[in-house]
Amino acid sequence: MIDKKATIAKAKQILDKYREERGYAHMPINPRVTARISNQPVSTAESDPYALARVQRKEAGQAFTDYIDQAIAALPVEEYRWILVARYCDGGDSHHPDQDAQERLNDMNPMYYSISPTTYYIKRDKALLALADILGCEVY
Repeated sequence: MIDKKATIAKAKQILDKYREERGYAHMPINPRVTARISNQPVSTAESDPYALARVQRKEAGQAFTDYIDQAIAALPVEEYRWILVARYCDGGDSHHPDQDAQERLNDMNPMYYSISPTTYYIKRDKALLALADILGCEVY
């Protein structure tokens, strides 16, 4: 039997990590490509470990966000995809992320899609459970 509250919490944790990694994945990186000023020849000059670590972090973040984007795209219910994208994937952080997501949902569909707060929370939890199933992170 699936523990729904723990599974929803786990899916939220993964999507919070998605937001963090998205910041690294889309951050411009300008590693230093010239040698440092030193008495050593260019080929033996020390490389900047920070630049390499930043590039590796950016690549890892991009791989993780691509994986989560594919999982969200694989959700069978289109409305679940809309809710997760509006709440976790689009927009910046705010003090009222669920309210902001509801406003985005009500504005994004040209067919005048409207969702009430109660319906939003019910469908958000169902979407998180469906995503947890796809990611294989259910808690029993």
